[in-house]
Amino acid sequence: MATIASAKRKLSDKVRVMPENYFEGVASFLGTSPATIAGSAPGEAYRDKISDPSLVDRWERNLRAAFGV
Repeated sequence: MATIASAKRKLSDKVRVMPENYFEGVASFLGTSPATIAGSAPGEAYRDKISDPSLVDRWERNLRAAFGV
C-alpha cells in the first residue's frame, strides 16, 4: 500500500524529468525546438517552480491541509 512517504519519493523522482518532458511536449505542439521553449520566460519560470527543493514538502503540507490532517 502506498504511503505519503512513498508518494513523496515517487514525486521526487518525477520532478527530475518534468521540465524536459514539458519542454519537449510544448515544443512538439508549437512546432519548435525544446531549447526554444526552455529559454523562454514561461519555460524558465516552469523550471524554477518545479526545481524548487521545497516542492515535495509543500505538496505534502497542502495535501494534509486539504484533508484536515
